[in-house]
Amino acid sequence: SVSDGKVWVDYLAEDLGVTSMLNMAYGGATSEWDNPAAESIALGLQWQIDYYKNSAGLQYLFGINDALVTISAGGNDMFNGRTATDAAVNVAAAITTLIGLGGKNFLVENLIITPDTFEWATTFDNALATQLSIVNAANAGVDIYILDWNKVDLTGLAANNIMMSDGIHPTTDHQRRIADIAWTAVPEPASVILLILGFAGLAGARRRMK
Repeated sequence: SVSDGKVWVDYLAEDLGVTSMLNMAYGGATSEWDNPAAESIALGLQWQIDYYKNSAGLQYLFGINDALVTISAGGNDMFNGRTATDAAVNVAAAITTLIGLGGKNFLVENLIITPDTFEWATTFDNALATQLSIVNAANAGVDIYILDWNKVDLTGLAANNIMMSDGIHPTTDHQRRIADIAWTAVPEPASVILLILGFAGLAGARRRMK
């Protein structure tokens, strides 16, 4: 993700006490395999997961059996004229793959709904909720939580300190508020590895909860 400072996953890592992070983020990644911003048929969300899936080293260092996996995807699909429902299906497919690798706890961010993004983002958010319910119901012992960007409290932030000058990416102060929602969205497990799959890429961090 692009910001003028730390992004919400950075703040969440700090809140969780993470001391190390594997950063595989690629700006412009879609929920599919490609990354139009990088003019690449690779580097998208599905590619990132496939790379992790086929890397025994990454799985050894950053296994997800006790992980809280966070996923934030869909925004770049919207900007590249992809279908909202397809993007939601892609996110669900990504989670299904990670469940196959042992993932059990997922925090999935939806999209903020604004006047400019109302139709696409609303369709995506609704389809995402449906797809996640289907995946959750089909996998006993798996918990999937939604980080609802539309519930982020921006009270006190100046109008020019909500989005960056590009009008697309949240400022770091806005990102801090997103992290606050992320922190409260899921119960704190006894132990966790933080594995972050963002709309900009894939990152992971390992830590032991106190």
